[in-house]
Amino acid sequence: MSKWHLHTLVWLSLLIAIFLSVQQKVNWAQYEEIIWFGIYLSFFIEICACVKKPFFIFSFSVFSFGLILDILDSFLSDMSPLFNLLDTPIKHVGLILLCYCLLKIAKSRLNKIKLLHSEINQRIKLEKELRFLAYHDELTGLFNRRAFFEHYELKQFNQAFLYYFDLNNFKHANDKYGHNIGDEILVLFSNSLNTLYPNDSAYRLGGDEFVLITDIAIEDMSVFKTLLDKPLLKYMVSVSVGCHQIQEDDDPDHALHLADQHMYLDKEEHRNSFIVKLLD
Repeated sequence: MSKWHLHTLVWLSLLIAIFLSVQQKVNWAQYEEIIWFGIYLSFFIEICACVKKPFFIFSFSVFSFGLILDILDSFLSDMSPLFNLLDTPIKHVGLILLCYCLLKIAKSRLNKIKLLHSEINQRIKLEKELRFLAYHDELTGLFNRRAFFEHYELKQFNQAFLYYFDLNNFKHANDKYGHNIGDEILVLFSNSLNTLYPNDSAYRLGGDEFVLITDIAIEDMSVFKTLLDKPLLKYMVSVSVGCHQIQEDDDPDHALHLADQHMYLDKEEHRNSFIVKLLD
């Protein structure tokens, strides 16, 4: 039976009750109780359709039973004093049960909201982590190759320089000392770039190849390379650098290619003159 059938049944029953009451010439207060009881029962039907919890329906039923006894007491108080004795306690018990049930429902909803809020925060955190991993190198924390190409397309270069770095003798050090030391070398070099150029964009393209885009021209390349070499010398590793001043019509591949060519010229020039320096 649908709730609309129940509504119809309730109000038909109440109309019949009112009609029978007319025959007994009851007062207006009794009519009012019957009408309010019908409104209450309709509300009860709607509540039960929305809140499908057995304990809540039971509590509502107890309260409803108390209301029925209260109405019957108005008509049959002379015939049975039992109605007058039971109607108020049963209504109070039903009301207490309803309040307890509503409190439990509210707590349950609050816990679900907290859980949902926690899941949303976790999802936001996960999305941030995934986005970070998508555009950053996991080992060094620098931007990765994808970030370089996307950032390059978005930037408006007025006067900028692209520096291309390659670590000399890195493969030998990685094979000799192990991959953990190889990772440490990459991290040391990345930290040097971040320390020297904290406000500029440094990228790890892959392996031991790095890129830096900055508006600052390096005046003394020898001093700059010495600073980069210093933490790497104990592993017999040094740095080769190539520089290209970015032109307005340069695409990223072309700019990288030109900087890479200069880097290989620097590598060849110092291939036979690399001397391990003592650390200060």
